[in-house]
Amino acid sequence: MCNRNWRGLVVILLICLAFLGCFVFSFAATEADKAKLSNTGVSTEKAIDKPVSERTNSGTKDYNRMILEELIKQFADRNKPVTWSIILITAFATVFLAIIAFFGFYYESKRTREIDREINYMKNEVKIKLENLENTQKLKEEVSTKVKTELLNKIYSTIQESVKNAVWLEVSAVKSQFSCKKGDQS
Repeated sequence: MCNRNWRGLVVILLICLAFLGCFVFSFAATEADKAKLSNTGVSTEKAIDKPVSERTNSGTKDYNRMILEELIKQFADRNKPVTWSIILITAFATVFLAIIAFFGFYYESKRTREIDREINYMKNEVKIKLENLENTQKLKEEVSTKVKTELLNKIYSTIQESVKNAVWLEVSAVKSQFSCKKGDQS
């Protein structure tokens, strides 16, 4: 797959080639039209360069109409092929650029969708890891609470046993003293 910079360069190059092709085709069509006109021999110069006797014989009105008809014919003959060639070349360039733009947008949107999919996948992974981390922390807190509770219970039971033993020893000591005093009195 091409690097993004290379793809942009290729698109710019294709656009430049399309405009260059349009220019070349337009120039070639114009030159062909000029050659076609020069082969027909229609020219306003020929109509104007007629001798005065020929011009005056037909009358001024007819002469003006003849020049006007020659100019209209020359203008129509010259512009008709050039106009169609320019229209066709412009249409070709427009379609070509539209196709390039369509494929550019298509591949860019495809790439964007893939990136969005990867981002969403990563977000889900991060979310799952955070949930696992939170669950682990909760579990640690629960375990530490249980351990603390068990330790406190053991300490409390140990203290209770120690107190019982101490009290038992004290009671035993008092009993033995009491029994000794009773034995001394008898």
